[in-house]
Amino acid sequence: MAQFKETAVAERRKETRYDTGNCTAEILLTEPEMILRGNVVDVSRSGLRLRTHCHLEAQRMLTVRFGAIVVAGRVRYCTLNQDNTFDTGVLICDINLA
Repeated sequence: MAQFKETAVAERRKETRYDTGNCTAEILLTEPEMILRGNVVDVSRSGLRLRTHCHLEAQRMLTVRFGAIVVAGRVRYCTLNQDNTFDTGVLICDINLA
């Protein structure tokens, strides 16, 4: 089970973010249907940040599976990192246990 610790980065966030230790995630996309691998970098009460090797379009719906958690969400932003990975902010719409 992942150990969550508070992210110490000063940001303009309303909610505290918790580091996940880069949990491996399966990301399910629709239209077109695709399955990606990535990492959950951190989580908050209303969202999570994914790191992937491809760009995800804003407003796209997706499902993220990590551990026993299944999150349905909407992409809010996607930014390119210096190492050519992408950080994607996801607004959580629903959470279930697998």
